[in-house]
Amino acid sequence: MPVSRFDIAALKPVLANAATILVPNHRIRDAILSAITDATDENVFRTPQVYAIDIWIRELWDLAAHGGQAPFCDWQLLSSAQEQFVWTAIIEASLAEFPLLNPEETARAVNQSYRDLKQWIPVNPLARLQQMANTADALAFHQWIQSYQRHCERLQLLSLVDAIEKLLALPTSDWARLPALPHNICFVNFFEPPPLYAKLFAKLADVAHTSTLAILNESTPRQKYRHTFTDQTAELVACATWAKQLQEAAPNSHIGIIYSADFLAQSTLRHQLETVLSDARLAPSHTPNKLYNSSGSRQRLTDAASVHDAFLLLNLNNELQQSNDLCRLLQSPYLVGADTEQEARLRMEQQMRRYFTAVTALTDFSWHLQQTERPTCAPLLASALLNVRTFARQFPGSATSREWALHISAWLSEFGWPGTQLNPAEADAFGLWQDTLRSFANSSVVLGKLSFAAAVSRLKTLCNQQPLPHPFRHENPLSIYSVAEASGLRFEHVWLLGFSAQSWPPSIHPAPFIPYALQQEARIPGCHSDIQLQQAQQQMQILDASVTGDLIASYHRLDGELEFSPSSFIANWPERAVTINPAAAASLPGINFQTPAPMETIADLAAFALQAEENVRGGQSIISNQSSCPFRAFARHRLDVEPLEPFTTGLSMRDRGSALHAALEILFTDIDSLSTLNGLDTAARSALIAKAAVHAIDFLSQRHRQLMTPRFRQIEQQRIETLLTRFLELENTRDEFTVIAREESLHWQFDKLQLRLKIDRIDKLNDNSLALIDYKTGKHVASSQSWTQERPEDMQLPLYYTVATDSQDEAITALAIAHVNAEKIAYSGLAASGNVQQAVKAVSEDRRINTDWPTLTANWQEQVRLRAQEFVSGEAQVAPVNGRHTCQYCGLESLCRIQELDSSELDEDSETEADA
Repeated sequence: MPVSRFDIAALKPVLANAATILVPNHRIRDAILSAITDATDENVFRTPQVYAIDIWIRELWDLAAHGGQAPFCDWQLLSSAQEQFVWTAIIEASLAEFPLLNPEETARAVNQSYRDLKQWIPVNPLARLQQMANTADALAFHQWIQSYQRHCERLQLLSLVDAIEKLLALPTSDWARLPALPHNICFVNFFEPPPLYAKLFAKLADVAHTSTLAILNESTPRQKYRHTFTDQTAELVACATWAKQLQEAAPNSHIGIIYSADFLAQSTLRHQLETVLSDARLAPSHTPNKLYNSSGSRQRLTDAASVHDAFLLLNLNNELQQSNDLCRLLQSPYLVGADTEQEARLRMEQQMRRYFTAVTALTDFSWHLQQTERPTCAPLLASALLNVRTFARQFPGSATSREWALHISAWLSEFGWPGTQLNPAEADAFGLWQDTLRSFANSSVVLGKLSFAAAVSRLKTLCNQQPLPHPFRHENPLSIYSVAEASGLRFEHVWLLGFSAQSWPPSIHPAPFIPYALQQEARIPGCHSDIQLQQAQQQMQILDASVTGDLIASYHRLDGELEFSPSSFIANWPERAVTINPAAAASLPGINFQTPAPMETIADLAAFALQAEENVRGGQSIISNQSSCPFRAFARHRLDVEPLEPFTTGLSMRDRGSALHAALEILFTDIDSLSTLNGLDTAARSALIAKAAVHAIDFLSQRHRQLMTPRFRQIEQQRIETLLTRFLELENTRDEFTVIAREESLHWQFDKLQLRLKIDRIDKLNDNSLALIDYKTGKHVASSQSWTQERPEDMQLPLYYTVATDSQDEAITALAIAHVNAEKIAYSGLAASGNVQQAVKAVSEDRRINTDWPTLTANWQEQVRLRAQEFVSGEAQVAPVNGRHTCQYCGLESLCRIQELDSSELDEDSETEADA
């Protein structure tokens, strides 16, 4: 048996008379046509004339206009998109008088208020508005309406509500000459039409044979009861499982999940249903649109991934781009070469996140894509970028929306958008995009001539108003509607979802620009709690008479700190506990309907030893990462996995640090000892500092040509000079030293592991021993005390010690960190004696260290070789050495799933910075 949504028994006499059936909306129309199709035994039959009322009015108007009949041929009927464009133009033209943050949203609200005014106050609405306009908003509204009507009068444009007014003003003789006016008209399920439509129905009764039907089941539900849940997740999962069980038990029953107008969890409900109903018996195609019928979702066309990417492509007309947007395009599957250039584009994103700022010049972006010798080379995307930039130079300064629609289509086609492998949902979105683009093209008379940027902005506004498509499928037994949308349909079973006292009756939402007293006088829906209550009672009565089986209501008691009670409409219904078939609910997230099965744990300890042909990158960080967490070392240096770094505005900390390192290298090339430093007068010292700072600025300018403007170069140079000056003051406090190496390169091999290291600086001390110095320009640095732990989290300087000991003739007696940042200019570290700098104490004088220098350094060498051996042998267990503290800046949590292994929280009070 087919699914029955509408009882057409009462319509049979109407259908026999070949009457035109007018209904409030497409849902009723689809239900009637589906019921008529299911009831006939004929293979071929004439489709009955069933129309949603607004569509019928438009067709009546267009047919009369094509026949040359006045006033229809004198006025162009506006589409909803064109109507919005006109209002937006009116609002934007008044910004000098009425400053607004969001003219487009205001235009949408004004448009709806105008429709409400005309529909609910059909007699002299503007005069009534002017009489009661006692607020600034109402006065502005009246002024905007006057501008709107003058604009429409000049262009001979007409909105739907204004067209109905003109229809009502036609004499009966003109109605009789309408070529498309049917002789028999039946109004079905108009339970409380606005006064304007009621007048139209009365007018039609004067010129044609009309009848009115309110087709309901006229019975009461088999039983009513309600469920109470602790939270919304449990309520949604239970509702979805109930729907699945009913579909399996009674596949031909019409099942309704109905929510109030204030229900905010629609997307979550749909996700739960798609999870539960994605079963081969119920949805062979595994596409959400085939799982249930709905009036649509709160998602708009701009939320579709392909359309989102289309607007990013259209924005490529601008030279400066948001780096995040370019990264999205690099990942987009809707562009030419998305498959063949995938690896190169991912490499490009990695490079951008490492070296680029939050804003990227399109010229630089395109240049990197064109470099054939680099792994970021993506010639197909680079060619498309070049072609559209050439194409853009041919654009006119201004053009009509029809001309821009052609340019936009050509622009997107150059990028291969939207690709060739669209799934059904993406194909539906693309179809809606094409419809929307046609609607935009047909709005030339409304929009006039536009620049390219204005055309894209208007098109985006139009797409943002289009809900994503959800086509009606008569074979689907499940429908998801609001209470108002469900009115007039027939159901076997209904679940009223989220019916708490806060959501039903719905809260008031007065029209923002119509005087409140006028709204109450006209009884415009949503303007007052009494009107909302009366409307809610009527809708519940209609729904009650439309359900033949069970009518269930539910609500959840808790939402965060809020506590809800049941709606007064369901408070007296008997309460029942949830009964769910355990087999149907076993795989559902969010709620336990049965005792979970015991989990089996398998220890997977297989190691993947390093191979000779592997090209491992990372230098000293390999040993440090292996020590802090073996999995981090394996993921980063063998799997080449790096967390995506966020873009920064301006210079990144990495770039600033690299520039400062370059400046320090130059500075201590000229100042090679404490004696040299002390021999400089103030002018000479300042000159050397300026020279080093200029070198750093040149380094930054090569990477960020557009960012390093003359003024910014000056500011950044002053910052670097200040840091260098303060650091030289610190150097003056040291004992005698001589700089013997800067950026010293070292190589170290352990089995199959080869490391390339670079030591920032090596100083010879006053006792002819050596100190290894590493510059740190950031605030967060591992404490040098951690080097004494059994498994240090940071092994950089212990590794340097191990490698340098084999290459240096003199003994190394100190490892020092030079902190060079705005908040801290200081030394920290460990040494055999106190001749580096007063903050670097001898280990024998540090009460926190219970060992001598030879023992400590021997332990470092052992630790380095042990960590290298672990890495080579492939040890990769998730084992952060200091618990979740080690994970704080790792960024690989989603890969290692540490949260599944350890739920401990970070200790906010522990120290992670360098020694004071």
